[in-house]
Amino acid sequence: MSNNISNKKSIIFLSIILLVVAILYYQTACRTIFVGDTAELSATIFCNGIAHPPGYPLYTTLGFFLTRPIYAFVNKNLIDFAFLSNLYSALLTLGGLIIFFKILLLFAEILFYNNDKYLKNSNQEQSNSFIAQTNNYIIFGVLLTIFIAATSVTLWEQSLITEVYTFEFLLINI
Repeated sequence: MSNNISNKKSIIFLSIILLVVAILYYQTACRTIFVGDTAELSATIFCNGIAHPPGYPLYTTLGFFLTRPIYAFVNKNLIDFAFLSNLYSALLTLGGLIIFFKILLLFAEILFYNNDKYLKNSNQEQSNSFIAQTNNYIIFGVLLTIFIAATSVTLWEQSLITEVYTFEFLLINI
């Protein structure tokens, strides 16, 4: 049996959690401009400009290429560009959560499977059963951690408005 704990079941459950979080973010996202830098960053993304120093050129350029094609095809009376740029922040958070999931699985694999005392067992069938049971607990723990991180107050608040912190969350996880 392979020690790789990233399997189809964990990917399916991660997809379900990310779908729930995406719906949650969409329902609670700010529909217009919010306080702080959101107006400036939304305008900067809209025109592919440069915001105040440090400017965030990668954030604004990526935002421009992800939001402008969508905005070109939607009814301008139904969706405001500020709302679309707020959804861009939510998308960045979801991307960061996917990478965070992979990091947590990698740490769990290193922690549990590179330690020989967990795998030394004279009975191979019991060892495989132990590994399968441990995989389920690890996957559940990692998925719970992802959901808790996604719904934590700070990350949730920053995912609902146009701010660079969600982009930094993605970059830190990369």
